[in-house]
Amino acid sequence: MFGIFSNKPLSQLSLEELKSQEQSTRTFVRWLGFLFVVLVVLIFIWTFMKGYHLSNIMLLVGLAFLNAVAAAQLKKIRSEINSRVQ
Repeated sequence: MFGIFSNKPLSQLSLEELKSQEQSTRTFVRWLGFLFVVLVVLIFIWTFMKGYHLSNIMLLVGLAFLNAVAAAQLKKIRSEINSRVQ
């Protein structure tokens, strides 16, 4: 599931390993995106009811950063797969 944290360079992976890593990274990015949207809604409701909290915003910034890193890794994996297929 967490192929994005692999310490092996993409050039050393086989095509099947790359496709597996692409699938797991895509799933990870989708779940992070879903979690981000849910938290945005919950924090909006919380802010409306109780007031502004900096920790809530920091949580969203952290999730957005993690999602951006995972999406960048997914882009690298896809470009590596495309370069091998051609």
